[in-house]
Amino acid sequence: DAAGQMQAQGPIIKGMNHAVTAGGLAAEAYQEAKTRGDPTNAGDLYEQKLENEGVMAKLRPARYRYSRHVSESSLVTGLTNGLIDSPVGTAYRLRDVTDEHTQEQKLTVFNRILRHNLRNDLDAVRGFAEAIRADGAADHADRIVDISGDLVELTTQLETANEILTDHDPTAEACDLVAVVEAAAETARSRVDAGTVTVAPDGPARVETDRKILRFALAELIANGLEHSNEPAPEVTVRLEARAEGADIEVRDDGPGLPANERAVLVGGEETPLRHGRGIGLWTVRWAVKRLGGKLAVAERDPHGTAVLVTLPDDRVR
Repeated sequence: DAAGQMQAQGPIIKGMNHAVTAGGLAAEAYQEAKTRGDPTNAGDLYEQKLENEGVMAKLRPARYRYSRHVSESSLVTGLTNGLIDSPVGTAYRLRDVTDEHTQEQKLTVFNRILRHNLRNDLDAVRGFAEAIRADGAADHADRIVDISGDLVELTTQLETANEILTDHDPTAEACDLVAVVEAAAETARSRVDAGTVTVAPDGPARVETDRKILRFALAELIANGLEHSNEPAPEVTVRLEARAEGADIEVRDDGPGLPANERAVLVGGEETPLRHGRGIGLWTVRWAVKRLGGKLAVAERDPHGTAVLVTLPDDRVR
């Protein structure tokens, strides 16, 4: 309320041992933001004050009015009586993020183990296997070399995805999509030494987006199309079409089609123990496109093949 007293509190606030100060901090944050002329900044100020008190929380602000109807928005404002503009209090909603923070730490540790320990061990296994093959036991050695090579490639994919999708801060810049697609095709060819990639733009196509993330996603789609084709000379075609609010990028291949489990990963972001993708590749495509604010759609081609459509927004018109 206006006096800084917490009138209602859920179990999260009660368990923080900060229930006495939480209301006062909320009132302070609102008054400071109002003094600065930006009441909507009260949420950020409140988070900072809670953090200074040793409380780890992320604020999900809401706006309420004392009237028949309760409204909620992304803005932070004071509670009013619905008739006058003078605030009579401030409403906040807190969410405990301790589990999320712990999970982030786990992922960081697992990523380090995967990149460092596992890769070093696999490199050693491959070295021993190559020595065995040189001495004669070729069948088993070939299998060891292939498996270890696949696992090393997987760790490389994970390392690249982590760098681009986690460590990299998205930056919108004017991009020539033809140039981005050609760079992505070159990256894909370096991974899959077979087939051809054709870029077919429908006129000039330029958008403001993050070049690095987009190139990463397209390279993965192109490489996937080349790698999983049953044709002796795989072909992938990338079509571009500019729109008023962005662009459509369609990656077409001549393979056997995308299995249902892969389609579920790419479009729905779903995976179960009995129905999961072959690897990490299509997951990273989904994450990348989502980070760009885009959408994905998948269609089957006649007589065979898959078309993956990336609908990309233009940051200039947002």
